[in-house]
Amino acid sequence: MGSIMMKHEDPTKFSYLTDMICKFNTNPQHAYIWVETGDVKGGGTDADVFITITDTDGQMTKEFNLDCTLRDDFERGNVDRFDIKDIDLEFGTMQYITLKLGNSKDDWFCNKVAILRGGENHLYVFPVHRWITRNKSVTLKEYDSLLPQDDEFKAQRSMELLHRKQTYQYSQRSVGVPVGVKTLPIDEKFSSGYKYDLLGLKANLIIQTKWIGTMTGRFTNLDNLTKIYQMQLYEPPGMAHWQEDEWFGNQRVAGANPGLIQLCKEIPKDFAVTEEMVKSLIDYQTLDEVIQNKQLYICDLRILANINCSKPLPAPMALFYHNHEQQLMPIAIQLDPKPSQTNPVFLPTDDHYTWILAKMWYNLADCSYHESSAHLGGNHFVCESVCVAMHRNLSRSHPMFRLMAPHFLFLLAINHHAISKLLGPGRWVDTCMQVQSCGLLELAAQSFATWRFDCNFTLPNDLKFRGVDDKKRLPNYPYRDDALDLYNVIRDFVKAVVHIVYKRETDVVSDWEIQHWRREMELPIEEGGCGFIGVPGENGFKTREELIDTITPIIFQSSVGHASTNFPQYDEYGFPPNYPSILMGDYPKHKEHRSAKDIVRTLPGKSVILDIMVITKILSTRATAPLGKYEVEYTYDPIITDELKKFRTKLQGLTRKFYERNRSRKYKYPYLNPNEIPNAISV
Repeated sequence: MGSIMMKHEDPTKFSYLTDMICKFNTNPQHAYIWVETGDVKGGGTDADVFITITDTDGQMTKEFNLDCTLRDDFERGNVDRFDIKDIDLEFGTMQYITLKLGNSKDDWFCNKVAILRGGENHLYVFPVHRWITRNKSVTLKEYDSLLPQDDEFKAQRSMELLHRKQTYQYSQRSVGVPVGVKTLPIDEKFSSGYKYDLLGLKANLIIQTKWIGTMTGRFTNLDNLTKIYQMQLYEPPGMAHWQEDEWFGNQRVAGANPGLIQLCKEIPKDFAVTEEMVKSLIDYQTLDEVIQNKQLYICDLRILANINCSKPLPAPMALFYHNHEQQLMPIAIQLDPKPSQTNPVFLPTDDHYTWILAKMWYNLADCSYHESSAHLGGNHFVCESVCVAMHRNLSRSHPMFRLMAPHFLFLLAINHHAISKLLGPGRWVDTCMQVQSCGLLELAAQSFATWRFDCNFTLPNDLKFRGVDDKKRLPNYPYRDDALDLYNVIRDFVKAVVHIVYKRETDVVSDWEIQHWRREMELPIEEGGCGFIGVPGENGFKTREELIDTITPIIFQSSVGHASTNFPQYDEYGFPPNYPSILMGDYPKHKEHRSAKDIVRTLPGKSVILDIMVITKILSTRATAPLGKYEVEYTYDPIITDELKKFRTKLQGLTRKFYERNRSRKYKYPYLNPNEIPNAISV
């Protein structure tokens, strides 16, 4: 067997290679085999790699030793090509390959095998995405996309899942939070092309802005603070608008935490706002009238009231009035749940800086909820639970595994790496966030206690539950409008794939792997599951729609949902008066006159502000390939890849719509550009 080697050539990505080879190779005894080694730690091997090919009639080739004498092949991340010249003339259409290693201490992570036979204009693709271990062979069908009931190699599949259950074990980082993986599996670690050293990136950014890093002490006025922004640490948009009430309202529908606001159906009993206080702010209507007209909205953060935190942490409520100019305007803020003489209702008609200070402390609470419940708990932790359950219950041959897997790329690694660097005593969350590490995890746990898959995790249901789905009543809601379009396009794609894979409802019922996956997501944590409430399907999936309604939110939250809570971080946090993560002193208990100096005195020291700027800038990075374009391709079945092409075309249409919308928006909402939304939670 001869070989021709060209580093990183891949016929599945460059069709001109196969076209060129077909012109010159018409001999059916001659075939090219491309083998891609996975870009995972320890993925390469020095072992002998053997392949056997089986045709549709069951005829097998001899066992070929894939070896290149002049090259160290099967290196991590490389594609190797081998030239086979002695295939039997009577050998028919290829159907299976069998891979195995020779005697060696090395295992090998194979991404895929592609074969082009002389005289045929068809590239056979066998996605592998598995460890090939010594003394154990793996047999795979072309495209390797089979439901378990249709797989001829059920024993191989069962052994794979048994091993994966041992590799992907559950663990809780803290009491009450969603489960994650106990130990990071080796093939979940960052690829060599995606080294993510959080502290290294932080140091590099500080070097680029080293003159800022020499600052000590605290700012004495706001003008000095505004002068520190340069190069990559650009002026956040909130710097120009942070004192405006309209901007404060816009943060509720287009900021870092746009999933909290809800229609106010009645004023909470503990909210001491009165009609006389706000009458001039609601166009001299009564509170009952604006409630009946669906013009009153509320943000309720009383969940923070019982969080254990060594720093003052308000648990506020805020009312917003949607006026006839289509503006969402704040009309009242109460910083603690229980009304008292030292817990007044702050109003836009109060002293200017008194009102500004109340809005800053409200935003601090909103920021604490955003980072703990919306971002970390609602995206990172929940999606990790889903990911681990998928690995434990779905074979890599399962079509639904192949559909979801691109949306979990680097998720476990980023959770393991970044959380260990940011959370814990003395780390970034402790020094730069009011809620601190223990409070952040406690708040994530409290939120998860009432979390539902079919509500909080499912965008259309969440919007309806919060009463903000009516575009006529609340026309200016950028997050809702951009996100809902993307949700619907994702759902169309998922629906098409599910209907290709499952021809009938009974196929779903008969799929024991998908049923086990669902059951484990719903199973209580203390019984070895994820503890999810509200997973579609009662006592198991019975219809394709239930499966679609499960997979769509998973892909959406792993991409769009995370982008909406992650990308705004620097723009919001980067100028601390706009959306403070930490403030000095205590929140206001009275309405006495305040000045700009009081605002400055509440800000943290210069080094803390720099740390907030740098880390949130890093966390706001667009890291992986955009939605629908995958770093690792899992699916090669042409029927499904045709649907993927349609999906990408629809996303391009939404990209044009995104730019058109932003041209007419007073405040731009740049976070859900389909061309920039990563497939997965990778930062």
